[in-house]
Amino acid sequence: CLLSDYLDREFRELNRPAIENYKDLTLIRSVVRNSGHSGRGTGSGVVSLSGNLVILDSEIVSNKGRGIGNFPNSTLRIERSLIQRNSAIISGGGINNVGEAVILDSIIQGNGNRGVGGGILNSGVMRIERSTVTNNGVGLYSGSGGGFYNSGSLSIVESTISGNRVGVLRSGSAEGGGIYNTEEGNIEIENSTLSSNVVGSSDYDPEANIDRARGGAIYNKGDISLSNVTFSENRAYFFDEEFSEFFPQSSGAIYNEGTVEILNTIIANSDALSECNGSGTFDSKGYNLSSDDSCDLSQPSDLSSTNPLLSSLADNGG
Repeated sequence: CLLSDYLDREFRELNRPAIENYKDLTLIRSVVRNSGHSGRGTGSGVVSLSGNLVILDSEIVSNKGRGIGNFPNSTLRIERSLIQRNSAIISGGGINNVGEAVILDSIIQGNGNRGVGGGILNSGVMRIERSTVTNNGVGLYSGSGGGFYNSGSLSIVESTISGNRVGVLRSGSAEGGGIYNTEEGNIEIENSTLSSNVVGSSDYDPEANIDRARGGAIYNKGDISLSNVTFSENRAYFFDEEFSEFFPQSSGAIYNEGTVEILNTIIANSDALSECNGSGTFDSKGYNLSSDDSCDLSQPSDLSSTNPLLSSLADNGG
């Protein structure tokens, strides 16, 4: 089935998706918006239960219950599209992938929920290229993975993960502003940037909440491979509500309880007590630079406690 040329589909306050796919469906130059139930957080914009779903040059915007759901017997392909301001109650505000997914030249922006995976929740197989995952968020009393929550296989190439946030109240844990990777998860990131991602927690007792905000860019329990990646200006903090003060926490860039392999990567300029922390293994393959000595860079070609002289993330016309 082919739907094209500015289909504008909208189902307000219904406990169902706007579009369901059971075989093969292609959306071209289409808009799916304002679907789902605002009170229950159920529905979705587009759901693929089986077959193949292709979304080209389209917008999935402001849907409740998530923007796109891709189930185990389905494959999803998104190109040159905008997934924006979709929401869910617990998980996967923008995209929830349990099957196989490829995302190319697209923007995942401003999606959210109260629990995990504000932008994308992936428990299947996903590859993202030349795309931007930005300003997504999760959190209320606990939260993980403002941009991504991954328990599957995830590959990110030539992409930007920026401005994603996990913020929690009342002694909750905020983990992985950009990415949260579970024990089962495997992630490869190449030629990409993680910038200005944030984890933050708040309460009245700073001493009881040390390190409840961990991994401004990444919180890892599984396996991650980094090659030609730049971390810059990520943040981890605790906010004391009584005195309205911010206290930096550790691991502005990476909190690691698994294994992180690092090659030709810059980790720098976090607003935090350290760039890296955690009990896991940092396996340097060389030619890395960190602005402090917390990331266990051990190869002769590595540079620790070195200023990379980076500018802030910007569109420089490349």
